Amino acid sequence: MIRILVADDSKSDADLELRALRDAGLEFEHQIVWTEDTFRRAVANFSPDIVLCDFQFPNFDGPLALEILREISPATPLIFVSGTVSEERAALATQLGAADYVLKSNLVRLPGAVERAVARGREERRRRDAEQRVRQLSRTKDMLAAVNAAIIRRRDRNELFGEACRIAVEVGGFSYSFIMTLDDDNRVQLPVLLGSHPYSAEQMLARVQHLVDTYETGPGAVAQSIRTHSPGIVNNLPAHPEIADQPTLIEAGINAVASFPLLQGERMTGAMVVASYQSRFFNDEEVTLLASLTNNLAFALDLMDKQARLDYLSYYDPLTELANRSLFIERLRQTLAASREGERVAVMLIDIHQFAQLNARLGPTAGDDLLQQIGERLRAAIGADNLARFPGDRFAAMFPPSEDLQPVIDALDESGIRFFAPPFVSEGRAVNITVRAGCAVFPQDGNDPETLTRHAEVALENARHTNAPYRFYSPDLDLQMEARVDLEARLQRALEQSQFILYYQPKVDVASREITGIEALIRWRDPERPGELVGPVEFIPVLEQTGLIVAVGRWVLHAAARQYVTWSKAGRVAPRIAVNLSPRQLSHPGIVADVRSAVESCGGMCGIDLEVTESMLMEHAEEATAKLNEMRALGLEISLDDFGTGYSSLSRLQQLPISTIKIDRSFVHGMTDNANKTTMISTIISMAQSLHLKVVAEGVESEEQARLLRLLRCDQMQGFLIARPSPPEHYDAML
Repeated sequence: MIRILVADDSKSDADLELRALRDAGLEFEHQIVWTEDTFRRAVANFSPDIVLCDFQFPNFDGPLALEILREISPATPLIFVSGTVSEERAALATQLGAADYVLKSNLVRLPGAVERAVARGREERRRRDAEQRVRQLSRTKDMLAAVNAAIIRRRDRNELFGEACRIAVEVGGFSYSFIMTLDDDNRVQLPVLLGSHPYSAEQMLARVQHLVDTYETGPGAVAQSIRTHSPGIVNNLPAHPEIADQPTLIEAGINAVASFPLLQGERMTGAMVVASYQSRFFNDEEVTLLASLTNNLAFALDLMDKQARLDYLSYYDPLTELANRSLFIERLRQTLAASREGERVAVMLIDIHQFAQLNARLGPTAGDDLLQQIGERLRAAIGADNLARFPGDRFAAMFPPSEDLQPVIDALDESGIRFFAPPFVSEGRAVNITVRAGCAVFPQDGNDPETLTRHAEVALENARHTNAPYRFYSPDLDLQMEARVDLEARLQRALEQSQFILYYQPKVDVASREITGIEALIRWRDPERPGELVGPVEFIPVLEQTGLIVAVGRWVLHAAARQYVTWSKAGRVAPRIAVNLSPRQLSHPGIVADVRSAVESCGGMCGIDLEVTESMLMEHAEEATAKLNEMRALGLEISLDDFGTGYSSLSRLQQLPISTIKIDRSFVHGMTDNANKTTMISTIISMAQSLHLKVVAEGVESEEQARLLRLLRCDQMQGFLIARPSPPEHYDAML
């Protein structure tokens, strides 16, 4: 099928020409025009295989038509069809490049002339297209090489975008090029827009945003690339009137547009858009090369993002988005350098009290959420630039230079840091958080950021160990810290080298004085104190604070279980051995597994029980009770130790899985001289018996106390009157 464009102001003449072709058996489609404007549009949009043109007619003539044809479609042949011809006109037609000249009075020549001209034109078009493709692909390859070189050189996203678009216009020959980026909400940014285009930057941004917003149903290259995550091509813009901007782009000479997505993983983060003056510019080879170019760009962007993430993580905490220790030290260094004589700079380190237990109880997700809330509250009070999150549950604050410490004083009160007074919220529940703080002040506590921070840490550790809400650094704290660190190291070695041993103290029936049970009590054979056993009061608090209590407590459970088996296998009537659990142990997620392991190690003859304090069960009561129920199901009895020092209510006692309460020694001491203490003990015994609980009095040291306890109908007693804590061999004869 031949496409024929007839340019003639006489419709009857044009019809005669077409009839002559039809009569000769040619199949064709045609358009007839007679003005310059309609001729231009027809050549561009109709893309004729041949033009039949009168040599001269009003306001338009053949030579001008031929000039326009050479401009828009140089491979398309033109045959002059005129009423008269002279040698001069024939020569001019040949000079202008016409394919032939046919008289209207001799249209019998026209079909042959058309067939020959179309054949030559198509061959010429193929030759020109091939040359054009070579030139075009050469430019695109040059463009690809230049962009790849830019990828190696450039480390900034916008600089790389600008270089890529510049290369597309200057090397690739595109009329314009821009790169758009998309955020998670599909909001568009246009960091680069280069070349010849009919829009301002603001207009282009609004236009592209509209295309993105309507991509699901919208026409055009950009919408297509978003829908398919593949190149979107509009290769012949005049054939797409459904595109809203078509008239504006065509008027600017734009005939083809392509959008190449930037894919990072499965997500489209943007696109590179290029436009060409040439219709049908984007053939398969061109699209493949340009897609390769944008794939390389996307890969470079991915590397930049990863590097930016690594850079961010080098200086920021990803959870709270606060500075990390390194950035805090650098900011502190700059602040100290900028301070004037007489000004002081305070550094405060903040530690979340018992955060590990809180994290274990609430779960790591809720724990992270609390750390984020803490960071937000500190950010609101102190400012993000003066804050940092140190590893774990520790935060650092810097107070800018001032002549006094009023900002620091304003941040503190008798309970710690003011900002933590309102409770936090975790999963709909109020969570009260207490903190410990340590402060160091420039210049008296150090002239450099490292020294100041270290001294603030020393003050913080002292606050933690003394259970004080905060401490300011002083030189003697360094000595205390050295001793503390040394003790922690020695306790770690004590566990590794089996320096801990168990002593035992019996519990007896008040009336018969028969042994009813034994309590295991830990001692430390410290190599630095030969001939002396270190009592628990000196090292249990440190074990608790460092978390070593979990491992040491696990050892105590197994050691007590082994001792019970040893006595039993020796044919002795082994009493049940009570083991104390610390608060840190009870809050540890693995405590039930530790107890189960100790029970199973007994081989079916387990005789260990557990003792927990009243205060332990008041904190996180539901979680603690659930764990104790699991442990009681293993066959253990549970005693409530130090009863009377906490705040247990009668209703609370009824809910606890306990079988025994132990009256704290503070009530027993002096009970024979203090009627109030006697009344209190009597009340506890009566209450316990009403709940079918056994009662053990601790700290019994005199016969007078024992007689009074018997009168009060106490079940059991324990203390120096009966026996001091002794090694296991001391009980071999007794048992």
